[in-house]
Amino acid sequence: MKKYLPVIAGASALLLGACSAMDNGDVETTPPAAYQVEGGTFKILSVNGKPAIRGVDADIRFEGGRISGTAGCNRLNGGFSQSGNVLTISGVAVTMMACPPAQMAQERDSLAILESGATVMRHSDGRVEIRGPKGGVLELSRKF
Repeated sequence: MKKYLPVIAGASALLLGACSAMDNGDVETTPPAAYQVEGGTFKILSVNGKPAIRGVDADIRFEGGRISGTAGCNRLNGGFSQSGNVLTISGVAVTMMACPPAQMAQERDSLAILESGATVMRHSDGRVEIRGPKGGVLELSRKF
């Protein structure tokens, strides 16, 4: 039995190693990659972890150095540039319509995340994430 002990220990180590390399479900094992937003239209999926309001138009377009769209209520239009994964937004104009409080909150939080200095990453499942300089997260899906 003593001569088989090293074999049993080695086999156990291999099995444990294989188990730790198995799928972790929703846990992401690799960091998201930098992603260029130019030329894309994106649907807002969530704002700070809260799902976007269903049935409300919430799309943002990045085209030719301009940002446009809506984050849930008002139209927005402005300039943007991107260097690596850092997004700089400038001169944003927003219409001033009143909407239900939940839509206004989604829009306010989305615009706060889009402040200059936000970072853009793309996850392996295709989701695009914009992290605001103060910690908020905007999760997007590219529309084709």
